[in-house]
Amino acid sequence: MAGAADDERCQVEECEGVRFGDTPECFAHLGDQARRDALSRMQPGADVDLRHTELTNDLLRELLRAVRNVIGSANFEGATFPDEADFSDVTFAERVNFRATRWASAAFRGAVFSRSAAFDDAVFDGFAHFRDARFGEGHFWRCRFHDHASFESAVFEGTAAFAGPSSTATRASAPCRSAARSSRGR
Repeated sequence: MAGAADDERCQVEECEGVRFGDTPECFAHLGDQARRDALSRMQPGADVDLRHTELTNDLLRELLRAVRNVIGSANFEGATFPDEADFSDVTFAERVNFRATRWASAAFRGAVFSRSAAFDDAVFDGFAHFRDARFGEGHFWRCRFHDHASFESAVFEGTAAFAGPSSTATRASAPCRSAARSSRGR
C-alpha cells in the first residue's frame, strides 16, 4: 500500500507516515520537545491525521491525553499499532478512518463514534474489543480478526456493515444492537 504523497511524507528516510501538523516529521519521529510542543497546541476535538504512522502505546496515550479523549475528524489510514492500542472511552466527534490499519490488539470499550467509523481492510492480530461502543455508522468491509472479537452491547445508530472474507476469529462475542439497519455481503 502506498504511503503519504511526497510533499506530505515524513522527512525520515523510508518512513511512509504523514507529517504531523506543520512539523517535518510524522508523529512517531518527532523529537520529545517537538512532540510536547505540538501536543500542547491541541485541544479536545482536534482533528488528527496519522496516516501510515506507527503508533506505540506510549505515543497513543500522549495524544489522547492532549485531546482529553475527544478527537474530531481522524485519519489513521495505513497506521500500525504494534502494542495494545487502548481507545476505551474515547469520543470521535467526527468521521474516523481506520482503513488498512494493522493492530497487535485493540480496545474500544465504551468508545463513541459519533459519525462513521471505517475499519475496511483492517487486520487485528490479537483481540479487538468494542464492548459498549456506540457507532453512528460502522464499516468493517474485508476486516480480519485473527483472535477474539467482541461487539457485546455495542450500538449502531446507522448502518453496520460487515462483509468480505472478514474473519478468521477464534472466538466472537455478541450480541450488539442496531438502532437502524444492518448490511451484510452486499
